[in-house]
Amino acid sequence: MYPISSSFGHAELVSATPGAGSELTELPKSVTLVFDEEVLNASESLAVVVLDPNQQELTFGEPRVDSTEVTRSLVSSNIPGNYQVNYRVVSKDGHVVTGEFMFTLLAVAVPSNSNSADNTESPPVNQLEPESTSWNLWMLFGLVAGLALVGLAIFRYKKQPIN
Repeated sequence: MYPISSSFGHAELVSATPGAGSELTELPKSVTLVFDEEVLNASESLAVVVLDPNQQELTFGEPRVDSTEVTRSLVSSNIPGNYQVNYRVVSKDGHVVTGEFMFTLLAVAVPSNSNSADNTESPPVNQLEPESTSWNLWMLFGLVAGLALVGLAIFRYKKQPIN
C-alpha cells in the first residue's frame, strides 16, 4: 500500500490510521501517520491536513510528533464521501517529505423507527390522552357548577324584596 524504501535516505509513510483507501462508518477523532524513520518536530515544515468531501479542513490544533508517528486531531463530520489527507514532514536527515491519500466515510443508514428507544422511557401519547381528557372534564364540570352557584346567588339576591 505504501512504498517502503531506505534507498532515498529519508522518511517514507508506511502506515496511517485511517489507512489509504479505507472505508469507515464513523470519522475518528484523529489521524495518525507512521513513517519508517524518525521525523523532526519542525513546526514551520510540519503539516497534516484532512479535507472533507466539500474541501473544508477538519484538522485542528498542532500536529504532535512522537519519533516516527505524527498525529493530528479532527473535528467531527458525518458527510459521506472521500476525505483527503495531505502531509508534509521533515525526515531526520532534513529532507522534506510530502504526500497525500484518501479514505471514504460511508453513509450510515438511520433506522426508520428511531424513536423506539424513547418509547420505552415514556408512555405513548395516546395513553396520556384519556387521563388529560378526564382532568379537563372535571375542570369543566367544576367551572359550570361554580358559575351555576354564582348565578343562583345573584338571582336569589335580586328576587328578595327591598324593605
